[in-house]
This record gives sequence, structure tokens and C-alpha cells, in this order.
Amino acid sequence: METAHRESGWTLVELIVVLGIVAVLVSLTLPSLLGFRRQSLDMQVKVELSDAARAAAAIEVELGEYPGDPVWLAATMPELDFGGVGARSIHVVTGDVGTSQNAQILLYARSVTGDWFGLRLVREGDDAGRHACTGEEADMTLDACIGTAW
Repeated sequence: METAHRESGWTLVELIVVLGIVAVLVSLTLPSLLGFRRQSLDMQVKVELSDAARAAAAIEVELGEYPGDPVWLAATMPELDFGGVGARSIHVVTGDVGTSQNAQILLYARSVTGDWFGLRLVREGDDAGRHACTGEEADMTLDACIGTAW
């Protein structure tokens, strides 16, 4: 009596089912991975702005006012671009609160994702402290950058 002999291996149907399962799993995880990439690119700009804000605060302690000229910040942190021209450069705006000279500074930059982030430091007055903001480049003004969240 002859017995049926089956060779070992996968059938075409089994391979198609496995590939279908893998495709579903990839389609479920891909949007999350792209979101994480976007967040990491935005976080890079936020960290650079925080570093620039620390440099501005150090200069403010030394000089008694925030640096109105980005050259001061560039000398303190040469690894950051304070030119305000490049795609990832940090823009610097200073202003007065009351009669104090350069009592506030706004640092803002654009992420690779296209989003704008800003940090506003105010030395005194009702708005004293550190404010974080997001928006369009045209919206990045000293008065518009209020809040504490990115």
C-alpha cells in the first residue's frame, strides 16, 4: 500500500496569508512612525531655541539687558545660526517693557517640518517669565508670543 508523501515547505496560500498579515501590521504602524519623526524634527528646533534662550539670559545677567544684536548670541553659541536668513536660523527680536531697555527678547525659528516655534523672555512686568508659542512667521511678534506650551 502506497502512502501519500508530502514535501515539506509552505504552500502559496500560506505565504499569501502571511504577507497579508505583515502588510496590515505595517499599514497600522507606519503613520505612528512618521508622527514620531515629525515630533523629533520639531523637538530639535525647540532644544536649539531653549539653548539660545539660556545664552540670552546669561548675557542679560552680564549686561543688564537682552542682546539686541544677534552677534552677541552667535559669539556665545557659535554652533547655532542666528543670521535669520537660513532655513533653520534663529530670528532675534528685542523690545522694551515700560522704560527698561531691551527688557524682553523673542527668539523664533522654523522647523524642517515647516512649523514655527518661538520663545519669549520677559525680564519684568505683568508678563515676566518665559513664554513659548507657535505660529506663522508673520505672527511671531513680541506681543503675540504669550503662553507656556508648544
